[in-house]
Amino acid sequence: MYEDISIKLNPYLGKSNNLIEIFAIFGYRENMLLEYGSNIIRNQDNLDVSLISCVISDLPSNTFNPLLIQKQIYPEKPKIIEYQQATLPKPSSVVFYSCFDSLDAKSKITYACYALRFYEKYTHPCSRIYYVPKAFLIFSQYPYFTTYRYICQNLLEIIKNNNSNIPIELLIFLLINCVPSPIMNNLSIKLFPNKPEMYIQKLTGYPYVDFDLCKILNILPINEFIKVYILIFLEETLLFFSPNTIKLNLFMFILNILNYPFNDTMYNWHIKSINIKDLANGDEAVSSFRGVNAPYNNNLNFSNFKYLKYIIDLESKKIQTVFKNTGNQKILKEFEEINIVLDYVQKILSNKRPVINNSAFLAEYILSLKNKLIIINNEYKLNRENNIPDDFLHISENINIINRKIQETFYDFILNILVVLYKDYELDANKFNIIKKKIMLIISIL
Repeated sequence: MYEDISIKLNPYLGKSNNLIEIFAIFGYRENMLLEYGSNIIRNQDNLDVSLISCVISDLPSNTFNPLLIQKQIYPEKPKIIEYQQATLPKPSSVVFYSCFDSLDAKSKITYACYALRFYEKYTHPCSRIYYVPKAFLIFSQYPYFTTYRYICQNLLEIIKNNNSNIPIELLIFLLINCVPSPIMNNLSIKLFPNKPEMYIQKLTGYPYVDFDLCKILNILPINEFIKVYILIFLEETLLFFSPNTIKLNLFMFILNILNYPFNDTMYNWHIKSINIKDLANGDEAVSSFRGVNAPYNNNLNFSNFKYLKYIIDLESKKIQTVFKNTGNQKILKEFEEINIVLDYVQKILSNKRPVINNSAFLAEYILSLKNKLIIINNEYKLNRENNIPDDFLHISENINIINRKIQETFYDFILNILVVLYKDYELDANKFNIIKKKIMLIISIL
C-alpha cells in the first residue's frame, strides 16, 4: 500500500550545489609589513588582520563579510614572532557556524566555516626574518569540518614543499567549482596525489556530524553536560569560557545539533566566540549563548549582561553562578525558578528521584538519558581506535556509529518530553491544525 507513495527527502539545511563556496586567506598584508621595516615587532599593535586573497565559486549562495569572518578566525590579534625565538605554535583549527532567516523569512541563510591558522616564514627586504600569522578559510553551507581540515592541511603542505604538478591556484579553483555538495549522493574524491580519497557522506534530513562527538561531549562530566543541555533547552543566556577556540566552538555546536528539532530559533542562530574585551558590550537583544575565548576568572565584570545567570567554564568543567540581584523582580524570579529546575535535575542525576508537582516523568527521562550516555561512552572507550589525532576533528566508521547513537539518544529525550507536554492536544485531520482535547478539559475541571 505504502510502496507507491513517493516522499521527497530534503537534506537538512542544504541547497548549495557546491561543497565549498569560498576559499580565502587571512593575515597581515605584505605592504603593511614593509611599511614598518625592521620595527615590525615593536609596531605590530598597529597592524590589523585582513583578507589577503579570496576565490569565490561561480554560483555563491551567501554573502561574505570579511570583517565578521576575521573576528572569528582571530578573536585575539595574533602575534608576529621573531625568527630567533623558540618553537612556533602548531597549526590550529577554528570553526564557527550561523543559520538565520532571510529578510523575508522565507528561507534560511546558512554558513559553516573552518579556518586553519598557521605561521609562515617572512623575510623582510632589510634581511630581518619573521614568522607571520596566516589562515586558510573554507566557507560553506555544510559543516564538514574534518573534511575541510584535511583539505587545508594538504594545501598548506603543497605550498610549503612546492610539490604539486598542478598550480595551487588551479587546484583551489577546481576545489571551489568542481566538487559538488553531497545532496544527492555520497562523495569519494581524489584531490591530492599520494593521499587517501576524501569520503563525504550524503546529507539526510538530520544534522550530520563528521567529527568525534563523544570526545567533545566528554569535555564535561555527564551530569554537568546534562544540566548545561537543560539550560540550552530552556534557552537561558549563557557564556562558555575556554582559551581553546576549537574546543569552545565545537562544544557549543554540539549543543545546537543535539537540540534538533528545537534548534530552529534565534537562540541557536550563531555559534561563535568573542574575545575577553568584548564582554564590555554586554547582552544582545535576545537570549543567546556565546563563547569567550579566554580562561574564566572570578574577577570578570558581567554587569552589562542583564540576563546572564550562569557561565560554563570548560577548563574547570563546572557551571558557575554569576547572577547579581539588581532589584529587577522579573529577572530575580526567573533566576529562582531556574535554580529550582537545576536543583531538581541534580537530585535526579544523583538517583534521589524527587517527585515535585507530579513531574516524575522528568526523572524517568533524564535518568534514561544519562544511562544511555554512560553505555555509549563505555562502548566508545572499548572500541577506541589507535593512532588517531589527539583532537576532535577525525571521523571513522566506528565514530560515525557512536555519533548517531548519541544524536538518537537526545532526539528520543526531546520526543519523550514533547509527548508529555502535548498529551492534551491532537491533530484535527479535517482542518489540519492542532486542537486541545475536549476530554482532557473535562478531566482538568473535575
